[in-house]
Amino acid sequence: MTTEQPGSGGFPAVRPRRLRQHPVLRDLARETQVSAHDFILPLFVRPGRSIKKEIASMPGNFQLSTDRLVEEVGADRLAAAILEPVQGEGGFVVPPAAFVQGVAAYCRERGILLIADEIQTGFYRTGRRFGVEHFDVTPDLMALAKSIADGLPLAAVIGRSDLMDAIPPGGLGTTYGGNPVACAAALAVIEVLERESAGARARALGARLLERFRAWQAMWELIGDVRGLGAMVAMELVTDRRTREPAAEATNVIVAEALREGLVLVKAGAGKNIVRFLGPLAITDDELAEGLQILERAFSRVCTAVSGSR
Repeated sequence: MTTEQPGSGGFPAVRPRRLRQHPVLRDLARETQVSAHDFILPLFVRPGRSIKKEIASMPGNFQLSTDRLVEEVGADRLAAAILEPVQGEGGFVVPPAAFVQGVAAYCRERGILLIADEIQTGFYRTGRRFGVEHFDVTPDLMALAKSIADGLPLAAVIGRSDLMDAIPPGGLGTTYGGNPVACAAALAVIEVLERESAGARARALGARLLERFRAWQAMWELIGDVRGLGAMVAMELVTDRRTREPAAEATNVIVAEALREGLVLVKAGAGKNIVRFLGPLAITDDELAEGLQILERAFSRVCTAVSGSR
């Protein structure tokens, strides 16, 4: 997508919801004078519908999104579609393979580039080198960062040679690009991940986490859903399993309770009610067991308090 003004011949920019709440995007929108669109490609969450229900309706939900996109913009004017193989900040939502393949087919048939955002899913977090590999889809471009250099500031874009070679010399530059120390770290990280079978470790961690989280789900009504792929595992906390109303307040209390014992948790999801596992693949079994014990105690205290107030 470009930042050219409407009518200038460039591709239009599509704005996500809550744009006004983000100062950088808000200023960009004001400068470019783009119009607001109340949808996000590829997932359009309809009013009154939970993310899980929308996922369950795929690929029909994708058709609804693309129909609206075509109506507003036009498929022939779309530069690219960006897809997270597993939603990160959205709460570790794992799409059906048919949905991801449907997105890829839609893009391929219309000459739209498919960009896989592998910033969170890349480098074996899902059990494979890249998350998109689970869906038998080959993107045109991939965005990489985070685990690529084990904490050193580095990001990368990889893709089809004809696309990468299309930029003329000097057409793409950055002050800190190609930092030699960060690049050396990335090469070392990739070597270690492959040598130590990081994919197998991620799958083992995921299996252990899913088993424990589902056991808690059977104990406590607060946990409405458990989901994940590889070591990307999350719990969705709800006030009512039927309505799936987000239990944001209870989530805040659990995060605070865990922090008191030294366990740092990060909330996610539109309702701020998703608790995710974000431990490194190098975590030891003892460290994982200690973290799970702290989290279980936090849940036990909060769920006991909730039950007692009813």
